[in-house]
Amino acid sequence: MSQIFLLRDRAVQFLMHRMRRPVNETHQMESLDSGAYQAAAVTDIGQLVLDVRAGRLRVFDLAEPDGTILRVYVS
Repeated sequence: MSQIFLLRDRAVQFLMHRMRRPVNETHQMESLDSGAYQAAAVTDIGQLVLDVRAGRLRVFDLAEPDGTILRVYVS
């Protein structure tokens, strides 16, 4: 498990970047099941963005594409 520490505005930027990546990958995918999974990931990250911006969330975990977990601390 990796850990990073970010200020709130940087955490929102980080999440927005993560949210754009699955959307771009969805256009290149052939399988509808994978596209549905990517849409769910975008929805989850969208909720994280709202919670971090509002200050309701200070620690969260994200799954990396290689299967590792990234723990993000927001200050």
